[in-house]
Amino acid sequence: RSEMLRIVVGLIKLREVEELRYVLAEVPLTRLLHLAPEILQVLCSVALDSDMLDTRTKAIIIDALQKLEIGVSLRDDVQQQIGRLILSCSGEELTLLKTLIDGCCSYLDFYKLVYTDLSNLKLRDEILEHLRREAETVRRKRGKRVGVKVLSDIDDTNKASHGRPAGVDKRYPKGTPYPGCFAMYRVLDLDWRDRKS
Repeated sequence: RSEMLRIVVGLIKLREVEELRYVLAEVPLTRLLHLAPEILQVLCSVALDSDMLDTRTKAIIIDALQKLEIGVSLRDDVQQQIGRLILSCSGEELTLLKTLIDGCCSYLDFYKLVYTDLSNLKLRDEILEHLRREAETVRRKRGKRVGVKVLSDIDDTNKASHGRPAGVDKRYPKGTPYPGCFAMYRVLDLDWRDRKS
């Protein structure tokens, strides 16, 4: 524990940016944060304030915090650090952060983080206002919306499952896409339409 803390602090003091990012991506960060919670303070103050954390590293830290045994919603100090990480991102960097958090392939997505894990309502409102402002800025810069994210189940939502365990719809052969489903996704994807023309 103390050895890892020493390594992380040493990399920050020496401003070894790439090495720090590599270590954070490769170590079991959730376990490390559990064993040495003071690392969070160092990362979210010194490293963040020194611009040593890129968007991917911020997402890795937030993902590790969401996986802590003691839930984020019970720890105001953790919520404050997550808030600092999110609020440090702007424009398309913020869009990337949200996408990376959503891409962790679990239920620990950005929506859950903001609306469930962040029980500090003042912080949640500050983050939501930041998201709104940054979205407006990106739209103005691009002259359009920057895409629509559609989150969808698969079985009995966009394809027939043909029964248990995945679903119950037996109207179509197993795996058959529902008529119009993917066409609807294309219509919702404004970027797709722009690329096709």
